[in-house]
Amino acid sequence: MSIFQFWSKLTNMVWDYTYGSNQDFNTAWRPVKVVVRDVLKMQPVSRKTWTDTFEAIYTMVVSNEEFPKLAYERIQIILEAHVKECARRLERSPAGKLLNDYYDIWKSYDDAHQHLQALFSLLNSKLCSGNDETDGSNFNDGNFMDIQKLGKKYFSLLSQTIKMLNALALNLWMTEVLKPDLANKIVRLLLDAIIEGRRDLLSNQKLFVMQTIIQSISRVNESMAKNDEESKFYKETFGNPFLERLKDHYRWEASKMLQELSISQYIEKVLAKLDEENKWIAIIIPNFPTDYVKDVFIEHFIQTNSMDQILSEGVRMIEEERADDLVNFNKILKEILQREAHNNDSETTTLSPLISAFQNHVQKKAMESVVTLEGEDAHIQYFENLLLIHDKYTALIQETLEFNSLFNNALQKAFQFVSSQKLASRKSGDPAELCAKYCDTLLRMSNSSDSDMDRKIDRCQIVLQYIYEMDAFLKFYARLLAKRLLLQTSESIEREERMLTMLDKFSGFGGTDMLKKMLVDVKVSNDLNAEFDHSSLNVSKFDFSVKVLQSSAWPLPHVDVPVISLPREIECVISQFTSFYTGKFKAHKIQWHFPISKCVIKLNYLHDKQYLVSMDAYHLAVLMLFEYTDKLFFGEIKHYVPLPDKTLKLNIGALVEKQILTCDTDVIGDESQLNLNLKFSHKATRIKITNHKDRIIPEERAETNRSVDNDRNCYLQAAIIRVMKARKTLSYKDIVSEVLAQTKGKFPLHMSNFKVVIDTLVDKYYIELLPETQDVYKYIA
Repeated sequence: MSIFQFWSKLTNMVWDYTYGSNQDFNTAWRPVKVVVRDVLKMQPVSRKTWTDTFEAIYTMVVSNEEFPKLAYERIQIILEAHVKECARRLERSPAGKLLNDYYDIWKSYDDAHQHLQALFSLLNSKLCSGNDETDGSNFNDGNFMDIQKLGKKYFSLLSQTIKMLNALALNLWMTEVLKPDLANKIVRLLLDAIIEGRRDLLSNQKLFVMQTIIQSISRVNESMAKNDEESKFYKETFGNPFLERLKDHYRWEASKMLQELSISQYIEKVLAKLDEENKWIAIIIPNFPTDYVKDVFIEHFIQTNSMDQILSEGVRMIEEERADDLVNFNKILKEILQREAHNNDSETTTLSPLISAFQNHVQKKAMESVVTLEGEDAHIQYFENLLLIHDKYTALIQETLEFNSLFNNALQKAFQFVSSQKLASRKSGDPAELCAKYCDTLLRMSNSSDSDMDRKIDRCQIVLQYIYEMDAFLKFYARLLAKRLLLQTSESIEREERMLTMLDKFSGFGGTDMLKKMLVDVKVSNDLNAEFDHSSLNVSKFDFSVKVLQSSAWPLPHVDVPVISLPREIECVISQFTSFYTGKFKAHKIQWHFPISKCVIKLNYLHDKQYLVSMDAYHLAVLMLFEYTDKLFFGEIKHYVPLPDKTLKLNIGALVEKQILTCDTDVIGDESQLNLNLKFSHKATRIKITNHKDRIIPEERAETNRSVDNDRNCYLQAAIIRVMKARKTLSYKDIVSEVLAQTKGKFPLHMSNFKVVIDTLVDKYYIELLPETQDVYKYIA
């Protein structure tokens, strides 16, 4: 029947009954009752009977205000009787057939009340609409426009989700069929079928029966959604028992698997089973919350029965670096962390043994790779070994542990520990010095390509970020930077600036300011040299350049430089540059620093081959003494080159080492005779003479360490004074606590040094020890 035909029929129905008299309800209800019972028993109903019944129901709806309520009560009586009969049939059903019988009875009942819902839709509409102005009670006047309104109202109500008859049918099913005893019996058999269904392949029919039974319970629950107590029906009838049964099943299966499998196999099996469970639950109970099932699964397969064994095996996986096993292990960890996050548990509580094991393993491997290093290339081995270890375990985290933040933190702590440890050989230097030397090696002139050098510089930050004593590193770095710039061994200023930009990330505010000033001095010096070359004062016949340095920015010793005799040509150009500079900057004072100068001379006394020799001014001063003689005693050299004995012997020794001079004694002493080697020969034509000024020598290392200690003591003094000025009076323990908070992360603080600093401030009258106490200090304004 089309909508138009149905609307015409409805119009005729309304027209026919508008002028009818008030009919007896029992007479009107009698044929309706027969149809209702036939529908419930799934007996055939002809189209004419169905249409007549629909008309009769409409008559009851519009004829009398009391008829709809009476009709509803009669329907309830019929439904209740039918549902009770269904319950009795199910109670008599044997256990082996109960689920199938329930399915058959429910399916018939569900279909029946769906048909009744359609048949009594006008009754539902009347009961839902109450006394609305467009309901059927106001259409007895037969007005056609009002009949149109009634049709619109009817079709609107058909689309509403409120279905009173449906709710009545489901509520009766809940109270009569799904009462506790019978419901528990049905659910118990259902759960048995669900559990057993994992082992045996279910037929489509069995699966559909189980799904339909669960759906019936869910439908009943949904119909009660407005009542909080009744809406718990599904959870209490099926949900909770289902989860409890799962717990028992998981507990038993986990115990069985642990007995039969190794932990690695167990983890692999658990992961596969978790995926199977999710798929199985989605099939058998489509709308059941999978989070609940997963939570129960993780609890009984991992956290309750096997957590300690899994974590212990995880420790062994890390120590043995079993990457394949760690991939599966990581998946287990993710499930544990998600569950603990959901339960507001601390994830570090459960995983702390594993995190500690990972940290200790990385520390052990890193220390083994560096602790015994020694020799000239110890700094290269130290840095590159740490890079290899860091790359290895970073890749392990990325590939097998999926960037787990806890393991990344453990990796960082491990490297922070390693960077704070001294090497077995103290000759190689501390980690801060080794890192500075490695950076120095990178920034020196090399044959590497630009891209390769830039990549290596960028990778430096991997290790530099963990340096424990950054202040010491910067001190050593400053010394080596000065040597590179002054001896002109730096690859380029651009790379030096690139490295300083990177160091800014780790050195704190102002940490690289002095280093940047050194680069500025070099650039300014280049401009001054260019200007001097074009000035009238420069009359030299050889290349000459000067580095003009700010004394406060460069790590140079502040001592008087001995006056030495240099070649007349050099003395002349030095005088010319001095006049040029003082004329340009009248307030500036120049002090020449010859030990770090560089000269290139040609050896003309050899006939077979000419050599270019690079040396500093002290070497040149010694060698120029042999311009008119071939031999000199040490005392004579000392007379013309008035340097301290140790310095002079060091410079003469460098010439002897290169065989430009020879000595008649094994050790240079006051009676030693130095001879010019007239038979000098070397395979290279360019020779470099050095006192190893480009390296950190033991004396410089000791001086740098003293400078670091002095800076730290000054920082501590300032910090203590700030604290005491604010607090006025504090105990020694409280002073230590507050100053430690200020110095945290800047440098290691030793209590012995702290006590010395306190005593120094007492001696300087900044603070005083209260006489009546043993450890309370007072600030002196």
